[in-house]
Amino acid sequence: VQPMINMLLYKSVTLLTVLFIGTTLGQNSTTSVDSSQNHTLSEFVVGGGDAGPTPYQASLQRHKSHFCGGTIIDSRWILTAAHCLSELRPSDVTVLVGTTQLSRGGFRLRADQFFQHPSWDRTKALNDIGLVRIKGLMLTMRGKVEKATFGGDFVRSGTEATVTGWGGTRQNGGPLSDKLQFVRVRVLGEQDCQARLSNIGPMHICTFSREGQGVCGGDSGGPLASADGTVIGVVSFGVGYPPDKGCAAGLPDGFARVSHFNSWIRDTMKSRRFG
Repeated sequence: VQPMINMLLYKSVTLLTVLFIGTTLGQNSTTSVDSSQNHTLSEFVVGGGDAGPTPYQASLQRHKSHFCGGTIIDSRWILTAAHCLSELRPSDVTVLVGTTQLSRGGFRLRADQFFQHPSWDRTKALNDIGLVRIKGLMLTMRGKVEKATFGGDFVRSGTEATVTGWGGTRQNGGPLSDKLQFVRVRVLGEQDCQARLSNIGPMHICTFSREGQGVCGGDSGGPLASADGTVIGVVSFGVGYPPDKGCAAGLPDGFARVSHFNSWIRDTMKSRRFG
């Protein structure tokens, strides 16, 4: 499992890793998943329920074990959090797409190259956004593997959104869920979030539902989607305070605001599509 980031967001911080789903691929890059395989499950969304088809969701895996989520945004590209790619080599990572269950169905893609935002600051969770380029091309399969619409306009306070992931489902983390989970949340205004957390700026989205609902370990890198399905955020961090309350403890969850990084994402995909 990817080491968690140390972030100076509150006196006591619980860092979290989040995830999501995907597509069918070209033969050179894909391997179908044997439903009899055993997976080491990590953690997922707290206080949510089983998600329906989420064809842009992806699971980043090492040794066939989930550690972070991601979003399919192009035939060769997965959007995720920069911290999910830290201290790993592309050859260590496969991407599972085309399923809402870790233990059955879907296809595995091989990672080819990682790109972390050049201004990513792991200590303050700034610019926590990254891209995984896969080997070969994914083939879309309607309802199973599709690229997401991403970015969009600046998301305003009060917007309803949905987080999906396979992370911990209990406030103390607990086991990973085999089935993709979802929870509905509401976007907080920047000032409201700054009143509760430090180092929050226009590059972030904060969300809150209620105590007992939110992201947890294993959710990092996964999508936050608006009501029309546009991916507006990438799971970056969750905060537990006091420490013994763990995940979804009554403070906002933090996401990289995708619209803030549209230019970097598109420029990177265009300039590094091949080679």
